[in-house]
Amino acid sequence: MCHIPVFCWITATVLEEVLKTREGGELPKTLTEMYIHFLVVQSKVKKVKYDGGAETDPHWSPESRKMIKSLGKLAFDQLQKGNLIFYESDLTECGIDIRAASVYSGVFTQIFREERGLYQDKVFCFVHLSVQEFLAALHVHLTFFSSGVNLLSEQTTSRRSKRSKPKPKPKRLYQSAVDEALQSPNGHLDLSSASSWVFPWRPIRLSYEAC
Repeated sequence: MCHIPVFCWITATVLEEVLKTREGGELPKTLTEMYIHFLVVQSKVKKVKYDGGAETDPHWSPESRKMIKSLGKLAFDQLQKGNLIFYESDLTECGIDIRAASVYSGVFTQIFREERGLYQDKVFCFVHLSVQEFLAALHVHLTFFSSGVNLLSEQTTSRRSKRSKPKPKPKRLYQSAVDEALQSPNGHLDLSSASSWVFPWRPIRLSYEAC
């Protein structure tokens, strides 16, 4: 991936911020860690540049969390359909306010961009397929641990009485990710690539929730 310009740019963006602000902590070592740091950097840019916040303010706000979750749902839904370009109706279905779409593309210009397609219709896409895959995997992971629903197998793992809900078992999610990846004929442009992001999620999920 070191030959892919977008990934080199993401890496440089993350390392610049991490090296500037870290206090003896470890550098990101996996793609998952790299991309979660990338989200943090973009959230910080939004906070400082558009909200008038300070560099020391918390990066995650209810608004930014909601936006990331909405983008994750959009990424997952469109991967299921094999789409890399989306329309306003797709954003609406995922809870993204069309009137604020230009603000979203301005706030997260490094994650999401707005273009003009044929007939001057507004179309949207992520800056790189790997960003879409990452956000889709984030959506799968957060959905599984918050509701017990395994989106990769389209099954609910905890549809029992409200009094006794067993804790979702990560093994089931990971097995579904393996099965999804093995069924892929090409290894990309579908949910199999997003599935490969799922495995190293537990520590990342904890860091996301702690922000």
